[in-house]
Amino acid sequence: MRQDPELRPTIEEVCMEEPVQQGRAWMAEKRTEAALNGSSLYRGSPLAGESEGFLSQVLGIGEGGDEGGDGMDYTTCCGQEGE
Repeated sequence: MRQDPELRPTIEEVCMEEPVQQGRAWMAEKRTEAALNGSSLYRGSPLAGESEGFLSQVLGIGEGGDEGGDGMDYTTCCGQEGE
């Protein structure tokens, strides 16, 4: 988080970041699964606990992520060069 509020990304910019989109897609999938099998919709909540590997999946590290398994490029964020 930048100290100068003018340099902070907007909520719209944050929502467009890949990990946020991946997390939201995961929650929607879990809510749909819960509705189909009659379990609690809490499973698709941001407060629900998640199994090992969830963070890697959301960040795109390892299987299903980039080829080298290095994750995403965080040298820039929201169109700005790193911190």
